[in-house]
Amino acid sequence: MLIPKRKLPWGSDHEAIVWLMVVLLVVGMVNVFSSTFITAENENSAPYAYLLKHLISMGIGFVLFAMSWRVDYHKWRDWLGPVALSIAALLLFVLAAGTVVNGAKRWIYLGAFSFQPAEFAKICSVMIAAYILSYRVEHKLPVNILNPQYAFIAFLFVAVEMEPDMGTACVILGIPIVMLWMAGLKTYKLQRLVLVGLAAVVGMCIYQPYRLERIKVMLDPWSDA
Repeated sequence: MLIPKRKLPWGSDHEAIVWLMVVLLVVGMVNVFSSTFITAENENSAPYAYLLKHLISMGIGFVLFAMSWRVDYHKWRDWLGPVALSIAALLLFVLAAGTVVNGAKRWIYLGAFSFQPAEFAKICSVMIAAYILSYRVEHKLPVNILNPQYAFIAFLFVAVEMEPDMGTACVILGIPIVMLWMAGLKTYKLQRLVLVGLAAVVGMCIYQPYRLERIKVMLDPWSDA
């Protein structure tokens, strides 16, 4: 007897990604409100001030999402080179003349508008990895991390880490490495990458001791309420 498949709330892989995105947005929205409403009240603002700003950003993001959804993603390949170089230039500009917030130089302010180039670098790194890996898989070429495209991704990683922003830097390099594994990177090469990555994380934590303090607080939250 055939066992019928349980019906999922989405009808395709594309819809599944959208559902996951919505869940992450809701969780993020709750976290933004829970971590800012006291600060907003202390600043004599409405407790929902930061949440409202976050919702406006989400609205702009949804508009851009809807616009990009209707574009054939293959067309982005023609723009990938200029976009990647522009993002690299913005990251260098941030390191040289960015605005310092809480000890980190991550922001570019244009009047009332501000943004972090590192956020665009995350998308860019995934697009670069997808471009080179899809070509190699389609032409049955060996998959290897030693290529100019991954060297450029490593540059984005270093630039963001210098801001410093370890979390975003790890995403910029980590996701393309996972994509390497999915594209067929040999197991022993992946194991070497993992070991190098763990050593790099330890080194970055030693370089910025506050990262170790975060881990200690996570293990003992009442040590720094």
